[in-house]
Amino acid sequence: MNNSIIKNLEWMGALCDTNNNLYNKYSSIIHIDGTSRTQIIKNKDSLTYKLLKNLKNEGSDILVNTSFNISKDPVVFDLFDAYVNMKRMNIKYILMEDGLFETRNI
Repeated sequence: MNNSIIKNLEWMGALCDTNNNLYNKYSSIIHIDGTSRTQIIKNKDSLTYKLLKNLKNEGSDILVNTSFNISKDPVVFDLFDAYVNMKRMNIKYILMEDGLFETRNI
């Protein structure tokens, strides 16, 4: 695979065709045209990589990752934005580069 494509996949910057096995298993989370916005995690020391490895050991093939914003709002920009939107969307936990966070009342 081309290095520029790999770099784009690190940030979910490209669409990929989904193979039939994954499409049949996860059709509810795959785009109508059979594509998905795939992400590659290269840093084996990252929390996300370790989480994915543990999920794989438990039998999960994927972790659903999506943009963090309410429809028509911009994507969350900072921790304050994240907290406000977690409250608005009734999200209890969020996994970020710095760790797993739980929404609490301030």
